[in-house]
Amino acid sequence: MRVGLSLLYLEVEGSSLREWLSAGPKPGLYEVVDNGPLSPSQDDVERLRRMEGFTYTMHGPYDGINIASKNRELREMSIEAHKRSMEVAHRLEAEVYVLHPGNAAGGSQELNRDAIYRLVEFGE
Repeated sequence: MRVGLSLLYLEVEGSSLREWLSAGPKPGLYEVVDNGPLSPSQDDVERLRRMEGFTYTMHGPYDGINIASKNRELREMSIEAHKRSMEVAHRLEAEVYVLHPGNAAGGSQELNRDAIYRLVEFGE
């Protein structure tokens, strides 16, 4: 089993992806978090791609996101945010894309399932 490090810890430290990149991280398996200040810019993606010995997974956005929302606009915006994130994951050649289901308490299980199927199909 391979064990990697989620870069979500940077948020707890009040740091950024750019600062982490500048610090000269050691090669390994890392989860890039596509949310808020941790979201990789185009420059960050290119820099990550050039780093030898690094493998990535991508954690999709989560702040203000609900793919199960009964509000159609919020649901579609959430799905589109994941699609953009999945495109970044593809450019990084990420091994895995982490997608959390929507909040069915404020939405619907049926809408949740539909959104997940749409995103899986997009990812393929």
